[in-house]
Amino acid sequence: SGRGTLRFGQASTAAGAAGAASYAAPYGLFSPAQMVALAAQRHMHLYGTESKHFGEVAVACRHHANLNPDATMYRYPMTIEDHQNSRMITTPLRLYDCCLETDGGAAVVVTKSDRARDLRQPPVYIAS
Repeated sequence: SGRGTLRFGQASTAAGAAGAASYAAPYGLFSPAQMVALAAQRHMHLYGTESKHFGEVAVACRHHANLNPDATMYRYPMTIEDHQNSRMITTPLRLYDCCLETDGGAAVVVTKSDRARDLRQPPVYIAS
């Protein structure tokens, strides 16, 4: 998307030098997928989850994306076989277990209360 600087497939030792990431970097955990893989592996151990179960989630998500003409993966259906045949990114996560875009964003609109009353959504008032 060009909004972020670090993409999957890339690793940066500098990114692991600050904050909470400094605890993960010495163990080679540089990407969000690598960190989530630890929880996924634990889930597999505790509950008997298999890769095909993760695939069912990915296929369901893709199905719903195919209902939205504005979705990035619109007109790109996926099957369990596609999931299971995709390359391993970080055990136990395959390509289609990982999100396409990891950037996030949020916005807060601040305005006067008399203007907020004219908006479609009910306003949230901030106490001063």
